[in-house]
Amino acid sequence: MSDYVDRADEYREWIADDERRDANARNGRHPDDDGPTEPLPEPARNGKRKAKTEPEEILPKLWNAADLKAAAPPRWLAQNRLQRAALNLLIGDEGIGKSLLWVYIVAAVTTGNALPEFGIPPRRPSHVVLVCAEDDWSSVVVPRLQVAGADLAMVRVICEEFDGSGAPLFPRDENLILRADPQPALVVVDCWLDTVPSCEPCSSAGTRSTAEGARRSRWGTAWRPGPGRRARQGALRSAA
Repeated sequence: MSDYVDRADEYREWIADDERRDANARNGRHPDDDGPTEPLPEPARNGKRKAKTEPEEILPKLWNAADLKAAAPPRWLAQNRLQRAALNLLIGDEGIGKSLLWVYIVAAVTTGNALPEFGIPPRRPSHVVLVCAEDDWSSVVVPRLQVAGADLAMVRVICEEFDGSGAPLFPRDENLILRADPQPALVVVDCWLDTVPSCEPCSSAGTRSTAEGARRSRWGTAWRPGPGRRARQGALRSAA
């Protein structure tokens, strides 16, 4: 009788061992693993980690023109001058008043007042984001905005220091604009050369990235490329 019981126990052990081996094989374990037979988390199977799911890369393809988005009229912040959801360049010789021009535009946008000589009708006041990398904030930019009648409560400034100094770097800091709440109706960058990597002044990825940001967020961007011949050439090259 004792021998029968011993053989029965041995038989049950064989059955349990076979079941454990089968379970290990199903769950990606070594057959002789004595650990639990429950399925392992996916990253630990076979000693391999499951790769993170990367966003699918969107590659260009050949489209029929008739299948693309239909033509749509431009939306203007200033009729025939400043287009919404687009980049708008202020280009000209140094000293002709490019910075003064955007100051008056900012005053009209933030107060909702009309600027008929520039094609801006009366409308609801809107927010503006400024990047002032050239002129001093407290002694030059703020007095100009105040004289022009801008509503400073509707103006936000991207800078590093309390005194308004320290230009952002695009595209690194573009999310400060893309995630702004509320979204601005206008973003002014004066001047662009101070906000992009020095190795690629106006043809850098920053130009393309900011253009895409303007398109997606529906704000217009007034660039002042920078003073002098080099800036004018760079601005024209980036617009080509």
